[in-house]
Amino acid sequence: MSQPAHRQVTTPRDAPAVEPFASVMEYAQRLGHRQVWMLQQLARLRERPERWIVAGPARIESWHVGAIVVGPPGVFLIWPKATRVEPALWDTLRECRDHVRRCLGERAVTSVEVVVFSPSDERGHMQRWIDTEDDVLTADGRDLDRLLAEWEPISGVYLSAAWMTEFEKWSAPREELYGPDEGAHQQHPDWAASRASTVVDRPDE
Repeated sequence: MSQPAHRQVTTPRDAPAVEPFASVMEYAQRLGHRQVWMLQQLARLRERPERWIVAGPARIESWHVGAIVVGPPGVFLIWPKATRVEPALWDTLRECRDHVRRCLGERAVTSVEVVVFSPSDERGHMQRWIDTEDDVLTADGRDLDRLLAEWEPISGVYLSAAWMTEFEKWSAPREELYGPDEGAHQQHPDWAASRASTVVDRPDE
């Protein structure tokens, strides 16, 4: 199909340099593949006998998190990485962790860990990387589910199955706990009826 005579096109000779932006696209693609690989590993947590909750990708206020995982050892905020994470990012990760701790409440003794994870073909290991005044977990490998399941919180306090059951109930859609928002209900009168008739298949059931 030929171009219309009046249409102007950019030729490689007069095109601007795109290498920097192409590098951004290439990095995003690699990170996206690692995100998928990470979520596949985390899905195996549902096969374990103890209760685990996996959600993500997620946004916590202004932070974008690869996955939020809650299990007996505590809460894990996981970021996939494609290259070495610079220590300058630790402040941002710790701010997100502090926010989650505040959300859990002052009385909570739940361990909240930041995990920077890089999937690979090798069996993994996890280490506590102390690069600043606070610590961050780094991990790599192909068995993130095992790494999280075997992690021992510094506090020694684990979450009970009863706590996990309550937490899963609290994590239900807001309209199931409190009813549909009045404004949305008035603007979309068929919304509640469609919600009531919709069955959502969960992968872990």
